[in-house]
Amino acid sequence: ADLMILKKHIGSLKEEYQIAIILKYFEGYSTRDIAHRLKKTENATRVLIHRSIKALQNLFEKKL
Repeated sequence: ADLMILKKHIGSLKEEYQIAIILKYFEGYSTRDIAHRLKKTENATRVLIHRSIKALQNLFEKKL
């Protein structure tokens, strides 16, 4: 049940955020691999992952 709620919230994020979270935390890709797939630098990808998690946290906080 919790995983379904998590996936629902992830699905409401911007597509780039969704991809970053799925690749990092569900598929286990490294930041370097994600950067390569998204054609971004590693630093930009780290920032993207951080912003993705923050956006996800904000969604959960709004639902509480």
